[in-house]
Amino acid sequence: MFGNYDASAMRRPGALTRHWRQGQSLFAAYGESIVSVTALTDAIVRIRLAPQGSFAPRRSWAIPPPDESFARVPITVEQDAQGIRLYTEQLAVALDQQAGRVAIRERATDRVIVADGPEGGPAWDPRDGSAAWIKQMPEETRYYGFGERTGPLDKRGRRYTCWNVDRESDHGPGTDTMYASVPFFLAMDGAGYSYGVFLNNTYRSAFDLNRFRNNPTESRWPAANWTTT
Repeated sequence: MFGNYDASAMRRPGALTRHWRQGQSLFAAYGESIVSVTALTDAIVRIRLAPQGSFAPRRSWAIPPPDESFARVPITVEQDAQGIRLYTEQLAVALDQQAGRVAIRERATDRVIVADGPEGGPAWDPRDGSAAWIKQMPEETRYYGFGERTGPLDKRGRRYTCWNVDRESDHGPGTDTMYASVPFFLAMDGAGYSYGVFLNNTYRSAFDLNRFRNNPTESRWPAANWTTT
């Protein structure tokens, strides 16, 4: 399933049933699915989704080292009526009471860095195991990256597939896959604040920055687990 978004076929996490902390990680169970947040540094977190409640072993050829190689940083976990929060010195990561939705804020200013919003969050298709994570896409935010790409520097309004193809023709502004697709983007808002997202996944994936209602951005991948940093 790697074409149009079929919302009717997608399943979402339910209500938060329990949570626990293990080392630098916070695990939140939403029925059978689990969302985890791991603090790698004060400013970097890894977010993972296990739709069936079991995380696959780490099989990454990416540059980032394994989680356990990072020096431990102080974290705290709190719960209220809205959900649970993991705090580092710089970040506040909120997991919603419903649907596994995530919002990340700058702790000192309470500025929203990136958020799923009321209609976003993780989802997956039980028919083929593909998954998606929809996040808000503020109008003034610009998006850069995704590896070797043609077209304008700002990638907003486009859809990019991360699957290397050695195309011998059609290297124009509309070309999607080329020699070096990197599942990483840098977002910068109108005030000049920026953040980066790296999808640590070697499966065929896509980033859709031209979505429908309220301009959400969607990333999709046909895999059992989803890991982003």
